[in-house]
Amino acid sequence: MKTSRIGMGALALMAWLAGGPCMAQAGEWPNRQVRFIVAQAPGSSADGSARQIAAALAAIWKQPVVVENKAGANGIIGMSAVQQAPPDGYTIGYAAPGNMTVNQFIYKEIPFDPLKDFTPVTQMTSIPFALVVNGKLPVKTVPELIAYIKNKPQGVNYSSAGVGNVGHLAAELFASRAGVKLYHIPNKGDSPALLDVASGTTDFMFMPLPGAMATIRSGNVRLIAVGGRQRIDAFSDVPTLDESGLKGMYVEGWSGVVAPPGLPAGIVRKIQADFSKALAEKSVVDYLRTSSTLAVGSTAEQFKSFMDDEAAKWSGVIDSIGLRNSH
Repeated sequence: MKTSRIGMGALALMAWLAGGPCMAQAGEWPNRQVRFIVAQAPGSSADGSARQIAAALAAIWKQPVVVENKAGANGIIGMSAVQQAPPDGYTIGYAAPGNMTVNQFIYKEIPFDPLKDFTPVTQMTSIPFALVVNGKLPVKTVPELIAYIKNKPQGVNYSSAGVGNVGHLAAELFASRAGVKLYHIPNKGDSPALLDVASGTTDFMFMPLPGAMATIRSGNVRLIAVGGRQRIDAFSDVPTLDESGLKGMYVEGWSGVVAPPGLPAGIVRKIQADFSKALAEKSVVDYLRTSSTLAVGSTAEQFKSFMDDEAAKWSGVIDSIGLRNSH
């Protein structure tokens, strides 16, 4: 099984790195409906953005682009459907951090290697994480939060959406970089975890900024840093983690597109180029702006390099806190 996964991954990489094959196929593609598989439930933020982009793609391709939700097993069901589909461009998948750069280090049994058994196509978006603290906590900056924690010998509590979630891993990376002691209070999703911070049950958390914006504006939690590589227009006075003294610490959600292994390079290039066009459409730009989500539209090579870097970062954190193969 392991050998076959590596073999499929090698074929996928050869196909999209070679650069030349199947331009004729790309020229004919698409001539029928395209499935866009989202391994999350209808109504999720991933589902919402996928549907906006799918509508723009349908206009570009003049073919239906159907978003198909296949939730369950922490994304494994949906991503397995992508990985096992024919490599003809008519099935593509919505890639996310858990599916592609985290789960393989935590779960003992996954029927594919996320970094080898798919054809990377493009990173669609970057979703900055927010570092939020309880609104009554006497801290307004990251250095002040670190000093506050260090003055609490027993440590402080932080929330997360669950064990192994990027918010959990981000807080542990923060603890390591800052040299502080923390206690993890996992929850079942970002919303209940944020309620814990707002009520003072916990002191702070890392979570995707779009889901925290209303609570930040209410004053019940305070945004003290964003995890992206640049500041966010909606909160332009709030620095990044990097600017706050945690040099090189980036915590981002993101979305991307992957395809089955072996997708011809010409079709990869066409899908990538057309996703970039879709991300520039006014309807998509407006939708992303309302949630402070940044459009990316990277090349396949850039996307693969980005996922490799993300996987290496989170793998190290997972090892440091003893989560490897824990589930």
